[in-house]
Amino acid sequence: MINTKTVRIYLTTLLTLSVIDGVWLTFISPKIYKHYIGFLMAPKVSLAPAVLFYLLFPIGLMIFVILPALQKKNTIKFAASRGALFGLFTYATFDLSCQAVLPHWPTTITIIDIVWGMSLSAAISIISYSFSKKYIK
Repeated sequence: MINTKTVRIYLTTLLTLSVIDGVWLTFISPKIYKHYIGFLMAPKVSLAPAVLFYLLFPIGLMIFVILPALQKKNTIKFAASRGALFGLFTYATFDLSCQAVLPHWPTTITIIDIVWGMSLSAAISIISYSFSKKYIK
C-alpha cells in the first residue's frame, strides 16, 4: 500500500541513490568506462532510460530490502547484506548479459560494475533503512 510513509522512504532512497551514484558517474567511473568500453559508448547519455532506471531502482530496493527490514524489525546487517545481494543480482544481470552477447565486453568492466552495484546497493540500503527507522514514522 502506498502511503505518505512509503513515499518518504522512496524519496529518501531515490535521493541517496542519486547522490552516491552521481559522485561515481561524475568523478570516478568516466575514465574507467572510456578506457575499457569507450568504443561502445554513445557520445551523449540518453536521458529517458537513465531517468527510468533512477525511478525504478529505488522501488526494487524498497520492495526487496528496505521495507522488509523495517517491517520485520531486522537489523542494519540485514539491510546491508540484502542490499548487497540485490546489487549483485541486478548488476550481474546487466554485465553478464553484455558479456554474453557483446564480443568485446571486458571482464574487468563486469567485475567493476558488479562490485560497484553491490557496494552502492548496500550503502543505499543502510542509509535509507537507518534514516527511515529513526526519522520516518
